[in-house]
Amino acid sequence: MLTKYEEAFAFFSRNKNILYSTLFFNLLISFLVIDIRLSIMGYFLLFMFSIGLISIVKNETRLSKINIKRIFIYSLIYYPKIFKNLLEAFLIIATNISVLSVLTILPMYGIGILKNDIFTFLAIIFLLLLVLIYRIPLIVYSFVTSIIIPKEFGKYAIIKIKEIIKNEKGSYKALIKQLLTFLMLSYLIFISKNIISSYILKYILNFLILFFLVRNYYWYYYIVDKTGEYKKIYDEDTYSGIYNSTLGRFFM
Repeated sequence: MLTKYEEAFAFFSRNKNILYSTLFFNLLISFLVIDIRLSIMGYFLLFMFSIGLISIVKNETRLSKINIKRIFIYSLIYYPKIFKNLLEAFLIIATNISVLSVLTILPMYGIGILKNDIFTFLAIIFLLLLVLIYRIPLIVYSFVTSIIIPKEFGKYAIIKIKEIIKNEKGSYKALIKQLLTFLMLSYLIFISKNIISSYILKYILNFLILFFLVRNYYWYYYIVDKTGEYKKIYDEDTYSGIYNSTLGRFFM
């Protein structure tokens, strides 16, 4: 059986027009994000392209023609649901960061442990990384869960992600490797003083984000497909698990 990375590679190999469109589109995105004023536009386009690309992966066998126009058509279809998923995920992350800050950083600052601004900054960065590592599945799988099950989005899509992660802990290993790759390239971009080097690194980073998303789609789809329970749509009437409460929703 192919690994999920091999399946992602096979997808681009089968669909050369999608590969060429991705490579060309990435040229534009990497150029835009060099300029701070255009970065928001660039990352928004990357966000929309990511949604459309994953949608194409799902509908690959149904489509007679696959091109960049169809990618953006699909992105408009799925965008509202994925946006709601991400809102729920970031609400959880913001709550986690706020509570941890009150319980750790503020007391340390109050008793004088964090007198130095550098130590305070490092403590905040450590806290952010801690929460990000713990919650990265919520962000990553927000892009794929509502494409696989279109009628499920928002709170209960995130709950399903939590249920899957609880029972399929091996997924964390792949996501942590992806996160470390992302952080390493981001650091190299940050310290790069050469415009051309910075552009090349951003190009590689943006393509890897798309490639990893395709891989993660195949992994998530495999889990949902092999486990009948996950094919059911979670909502307030059908779900009564541990993540339905306030404690489960925000802190588990």
